[in-house]
Amino acid sequence: MKNFRSLIILFLLQLLVISLHAQEQPLDYLVTVQGDTTWGKFRKNLFQLVFLVGEEKIKIKVAEHKSYYVGRDSSLYRALPVPGRENKQWCFTLEDGRIRLYEFYVSQGTNNTGATLSTTSWYATKDDSLLLDVKTNSFWGSRKARKEALLQLLSDDPDMQKEFEQAENFSIKTIRALIKKYNQRAINRSKAAAKS
Repeated sequence: MKNFRSLIILFLLQLLVISLHAQEQPLDYLVTVQGDTTWGKFRKNLFQLVFLVGEEKIKIKVAEHKSYYVGRDSSLYRALPVPGRENKQWCFTLEDGRIRLYEFYVSQGTNNTGATLSTTSWYATKDDSLLLDVKTNSFWGSRKARKEALLQLLSDDPDMQKEFEQAENFSIKTIRALIKKYNQRAINRSKAAAKS
């Protein structure tokens, strides 16, 4: 009986050590343009995000990295060619699937009253094609063109196109819900095709 108790205590101690070690593993990663993944930890300094691998600090550069993931809030960012911009920009991934939805935020400084001026745009892509502008909080651009872009992305699913056309509003919440539903339907169609 004493040996059995010792074995149980030893087993529980091993589980504790394994559990503590698992918690030490970094959840953040950085992917280079060559496709190499480096695991580490992100720290936000005053003006920039820094990636730490042990004691080494790596500056995240859109020209050298294609994506990064911050584990504490499950945020995936990708370097993408945003329409109207000369170089690739970091875009936050809202939905990941056959159609991907990204958020791009630009702070344009402050006005004379101290208020921050900013623009948020949402872009979507299907099968990694060019980004299409589907929503913005800016006054520039055509709402009709953005709706047509989203309809184009949904073109292979007439039911989803119809649902979008019948939607009461054109909010990002509505767009995101439609894309999420479209992606799930695409997965279901793919599974059904694989079975037959």
